[in-house]
Amino acid sequence: MSFEQYDLSPDLLNGLVDTRIEKPTPLQQEVIPQALEGKHLLVKNESEDNGAFLIPALQKLIANGEVNGTRILILTPSIERAKAIDEMIWAMGYHAQVSSTSLSMKGDKVAQEQAVLDGAPVIVANPGRLVDILEKTKKTFTDLECVVIDEAHNMENFSLVGRVKSIFEFIENQPQVLIFSGTMNNATKQLAENALNNPELIGFQSTDIEEKKAVEPAEINEEEVKAKLEKASVKVVLNPENNSENTQSDDNTPKDITEETSAENNKPVEPATLDQEAVNKKLEKASVKVVLNPEKKEPEEEESPKEKLKEASVSVVLKKDQEENPESVPKNLEQVYINVPPRMKISTLMAHLENSKVERIVVFTASKRTADRLFRIILKKSWGVVSVDESINKETFNERFQKFTSNEMKILVVGGLSATDIDLNKVTQVINYDVPSDVDEYRYRAELVGSGKASQIVSLVSKMDREDIEKITNEVGFAPEEIKLPEEVKNKKKRKNSGSKKKNQSGSNKTRRGTSNNNRNKNKKAKSAKKHGLPRPNYDGLSGGREGDRSGGVFGWVKKLFN
Repeated sequence: MSFEQYDLSPDLLNGLVDTRIEKPTPLQQEVIPQALEGKHLLVKNESEDNGAFLIPALQKLIANGEVNGTRILILTPSIERAKAIDEMIWAMGYHAQVSSTSLSMKGDKVAQEQAVLDGAPVIVANPGRLVDILEKTKKTFTDLECVVIDEAHNMENFSLVGRVKSIFEFIENQPQVLIFSGTMNNATKQLAENALNNPELIGFQSTDIEEKKAVEPAEINEEEVKAKLEKASVKVVLNPENNSENTQSDDNTPKDITEETSAENNKPVEPATLDQEAVNKKLEKASVKVVLNPEKKEPEEEESPKEKLKEASVSVVLKKDQEENPESVPKNLEQVYINVPPRMKISTLMAHLENSKVERIVVFTASKRTADRLFRIILKKSWGVVSVDESINKETFNERFQKFTSNEMKILVVGGLSATDIDLNKVTQVINYDVPSDVDEYRYRAELVGSGKASQIVSLVSKMDREDIEKITNEVGFAPEEIKLPEEVKNKKKRKNSGSKKKNQSGSNKTRRGTSNNNRNKNKKAKSAKKHGLPRPNYDGLSGGREGDRSGGVFGWVKKLFN
């Protein structure tokens, strides 16, 4: 059995040959024909078979020839998956000149915004990053042909289901939707019920989800609605969950704060004394909500919109459990930062860890290389440390991660991954060895920290991190506070400065001849390095940095293949 039976584009067939995909997998044999027919699909994809959705999606794109605007949208929860899928699109679509962009949580947000505004034909995105861009730019998708939700089961954490639903609000047309999931968990069920329309199920049972039924909107007389809204009133409801009879007896609060007249004796009734402190607490969490027919009990059968609007009113409901604004960092979280002297970030981290008595510490770095170096240094202290990064396979990741979650190890070093890739909660301390350039990433890391006096997020701020920490300070709502540099680091800095002065004094006694010889030697080395194309070491690689080694993974494999 070959791909030619699906009448695929010759350019796409050549791309499959280039990527050594010779014949369809069993899953692809089930998915591709139905996807090419335009059906909505819910697919059990335990083997992470990317070709099952990439082949039909790219065929749709290529078959339409030159197109303007974004036509294919692929949502995936993992930074590494977004990168791998984007590289596979490039390889498969090479002959057809398919262009795509990857929107991951650690990419350049400005460049990503521009790619969305320019209408990249294929977008592979982490939901959190894409919804942030769409909300900021007010960009909408008008000509999408296909939306793929990859690894739907992993959307369960960090409100990703809500973010995916928000993305659909920016889609103006009705594209085909393909959902791929390893299991039928709550996230998969919610996404399927929200996004799919009469889907075909592959690997799942029809009882796993409720079929979405179309509801015809009731006709509404606009003149009638206007007349009703003119008579709308505002009503304060205290403890709306309780009925009116219990409210007065429980709170000793009258139904109306204004003076009333008793029906029995026709005498004025003095208003009860209000507990002002209790009222203030309730008003702190007040919100406005539209209540339809507030005096009525809920009907047994759903009323039409027209019937509900007959007695519409606005009421102020005091919500007992209103959540914190998800866009801001919780008030009870201790946020601090340390101004780090040049080339002393590792010393500062080690001194801070030495003085820290808490367990369950997560250290975030911007690259695998930095994470590896910190792991080797911390390992010598016998504190108990494991490291994870984007290059390790799933089995190794889970094995190391389990050692940390089971409290066998005290410290987890994370290299080049977003906090959204780390399934944790109630971490005692988060350390930003490299301050994130993206404010949202800072918020995601803050979400990992549990409540309590020992709970804190600590940022090590070197000269290259100044701009990022200032941006965070301005946007998170509750700015982090500076704490003192550890005494050990201060002393080391003094010794270092003292040694530098002696060295400079010694160096000033050199002869011109010696200086000239040194300069000539340096010039020879520089010319030799330039001739052979040797990489120059930089400070980023030694003490934190924005990018790690990206020669491995799928991209490295594709480069070797085409070379």
